Amino acid sequence: MRYLVKNRPGYFPMREMDRLFDAFNDFGCRPIHRVTPMKVDIYEKENAYIIQAEMPGYNKDDVKIAVEENVLTIEVKANETDEKTYLRRERCNVEMKRSFKLDNSFNTVEISAEMKNGILYVKIPMAEKVKPQKITIN
Repeated sequence: MRYLVKNRPGYFPMREMDRLFDAFNDFGCRPIHRVTPMKVDIYEKENAYIIQAEMPGYNKDDVKIAVEENVLTIEVKANETDEKTYLRRERCNVEMKRSFKLDNSFNTVEISAEMKNGILYVKIPMAEKVKPQKITIN
């Protein structure tokens, strides 16, 4: 039987991978001013679209939502007042921003938002003329 990788005594591939990631860990969370896109899910529910955005570690005061010229923008500023000395840091606190182009089929005046357990829910209702109508047969 042939093996693609021969096992050598004292050689552990996972240990080598851990060393590689530990070497790059210092570069991952430096205070670099960059904008990262947030992860979102968008789905339709009750004549509206719901944007569900992940925002772990942020509260509702950190989030800014605006609609300007039919563009919905969700923005979270990075917390610059972090005075902790970390032994290991894998979760970065960076600025996140996401924009969505809306057409005239949405009612931008009645957009609402709420935050639950680190998830932001933005409800964008459809305009009255776009809502599906039920037609009865006589």
